Amino acid sequence: MSTAEWVDAGLRIVSLKLDSFSRISAFLGNKEEKKLRMRVEEAEGKLGDNLISDLCWSEKRTRRLQEWEEFQIKKEERRAKILEVKGIVTSDRLSKEAFKRLLPRNTAVRMRELKHPYLLGKPTAVDNKEMCSYAVDYFQDILTTRRPYDSLDDNMAEESPVWNNLDCSLPLEGRLLMDRPTTEEELTVTLKCMARGKAPGDDGLPVEFFAACWEVLVGDLVSLFNEIRDGGRLGKTMTRGIISLLFKKGDRSDTRNWRPISLLNVVYKLLAKLLANRLGHYSPGLVQRDQGAFVRGRSIFENVVTAIEALELIERDELDVTVLFFGPGKGLRQG
Repeated sequence: MSTAEWVDAGLRIVSLKLDSFSRISAFLGNKEEKKLRMRVEEAEGKLGDNLISDLCWSEKRTRRLQEWEEFQIKKEERRAKILEVKGIVTSDRLSKEAFKRLLPRNTAVRMRELKHPYLLGKPTAVDNKEMCSYAVDYFQDILTTRRPYDSLDDNMAEESPVWNNLDCSLPLEGRLLMDRPTTEEELTVTLKCMARGKAPGDDGLPVEFFAACWEVLVGDLVSLFNEIRDGGRLGKTMTRGIISLLFKKGDRSDTRNWRPISLLNVVYKLLAKLLANRLGHYSPGLVQRDQGAFVRGRSIFENVVTAIEALELIERDELDVTVLFFGPGKGLRQG
């Protein structure tokens, strides 16, 4: 068994066990909460029968309410610890800022119906199976390569003529940096750079899990990444992504108004982040100045300000100019 298969199977087992433990913990917690609530309701139901029994049941009600409050305090403390791990600060002060933190960042928008993107005569889909079928028809078309005979193993540096038109390349020290073996120190720094509180991939293991178990995992991950450097591959589930649709704007029944976001597993994102950090030292010399975003030392706001100023200049001087905006129709992002 290769390192990739070993790590892949191990993380999958851990994911399934954590899912089971989470369900058991939630079941036992709900069961205990229901039991305490019923005990309080029982005591309250006994009040009013007669004066003597009221004294007894009043004491029991007070004691059971105390047990209920202690349970709620422990439940809130556990919730606060979970939010703290995700980097979310909680507060008991009844301030405007505290209430804002309790509100969801984005209002969830449900897909209730979907029109077929191409065949206008087809009926509007209203159930999950039909809506998924319409969405697949649309996104399979725009996200499928127009070069069906290409293989992932093809060396495009040798076979594609597009590389002949490039006048920039990584210097020798950059190529050596990209090809050097992965170390535990470098991978630890990479993990610390990754954002917390993000949706996990299909294995359900977020960055917080890797941070908590890093001493156990780092050795196997270093071995895995170094095997990939020597020609190996990531495990099957490590490269599996879940494509989820997020509503953008406009008609909710139009497939084009839903943007796909790909939820990837952390092992895949760790390797991508490690390589991106290495390449980031040389990207300003490889990418032209008109590319403002995603390049170290540059900002997309420079391009935004330039576009606004250009529009103001065109309007002020009444220039006979056409301005085109190309929206990201595919909108594929990684989460």
